[in-house]
Parts: sequence; structure tokens; C-alpha cells
Amino acid sequence: MKRPVHAFATHHQDLKTGGLQSLQAQMLYLEKLTQLTKPVLPQHENWQVVSFQEGILCVAAEQYAAVSQLRYLQTHYVKQLRNITEFKNLRAIRVIVEAKPAPKVVPHLPLPPLDEPTRQAILEAATLIHDRELSEALQRLASKK
Repeated sequence: MKRPVHAFATHHQDLKTGGLQSLQAQMLYLEKLTQLTKPVLPQHENWQVVSFQEGILCVAAEQYAAVSQLRYLQTHYVKQLRNITEFKNLRAIRVIVEAKPAPKVVPHLPLPPLDEPTRQAILEAATLIHDRELSEALQRLASKK
């Protein structure tokens, strides 16, 4: 009797790539589920399916307002998603908020001072510009040493 095949189980044929292949298969499966949920879930949020196990669909969002809306209308969305073959056993939707990571600040050394010809060219450009704010900004730039 053959063992049942599990979609994400690692096989022993190649330990080095087996785990990677399993992760790739799981990633593709979750991406497919994400694409299937897009037409059903509220459109103003970028939903990401995190897992679907034992009838519970776990999705992540970035905004609390969208999460609140989905939780409030969960029964409505569950009914709609059950019409899709992949979600026929759906019982509930679990929603988590996943904030975007803060952008990484890259420190840099201070810029070298402007040489005299460059400074003079910027000052001359500032006198020719009729926009007061832009002219003042150029003058401030030229005065930095």
C-alpha cells in the first residue's frame, strides 16, 4: 500500500533541494489562493493569504480599517469564497495586521562643499528665476559651505 502524498511534505530523494521545492510549492499555492481571494475581498486593500488549514483562511493586511471591515463582514465573505472550489471547506477567516517594515535609512558621509564656479553658477541661476521660493532655495544651497 502506498503512502498518501502530502502537498508540502519533504521527500527523501534529495534533502538539499527537497525543502526548497516544498517551500516553492507552498509559496505558489498561497499565491494562487491570494489571487482567488482578490475579486471577493475588499478591493482597497492588498490582501495576502498567509495560510489555509482546517477550514480557516488566514489573511494579512496593512491597514486596521480594512481588517475591521473584513472582520465585520466575515460571514458574507465566507459565503462568497465557498463558491470557489479551493475554498469549499472554508469555515472562517482569520485576519492579521502586518505593518510594512520601515524603510532602511542608509547613512552617508556629508557632501563636499561646492567649489566657487559651481556656487557662482547657482547664485546666477537664482537671480534669473522668477519663482521666489525656488530662488531662495537656490541661494541657500549656494551659501552652504
